[in-house]
Amino acid sequence: MNDTEKILKAITHLSTAVQSLTKGQTEQDKKLDSLTNDIQEVKQVQLQTNEILAHQSTAIETLAEGQQALREEVIATKLTMATKADVLQLGEKINKNNIKTKIRLKHLEEHTKTTDPTEN
Repeated sequence: MNDTEKILKAITHLSTAVQSLTKGQTEQDKKLDSLTNDIQEVKQVQLQTNEILAHQSTAIETLAEGQQALREEVIATKLTMATKADVLQLGEKINKNNIKTKIRLKHLEEHTKTTDPTEN
């Protein structure tokens, strides 16, 4: 084999190696493109997840505020109910006192043998 044949063989071998490297690089580029697309999808899903999380956080905060308002309303209602009970108790006392007063007036009228001038 002469030098020219050796050089041609080396060039052919290099050409084959370059083609193999080019094919490998093309495959790597395809894989890289696929990974890039996957990363973009993951980023998109992450953005959606963050948005959902933000909505849920807002909903939870709103729910907590609503619960606090309900608690305050329950406390206020309990206070109001206690006031109504007090009023009912007072009404009962007044009613008892009124009955006692009527009985005393009746007995007084009987004792003094007088009648109630307001009655017809």
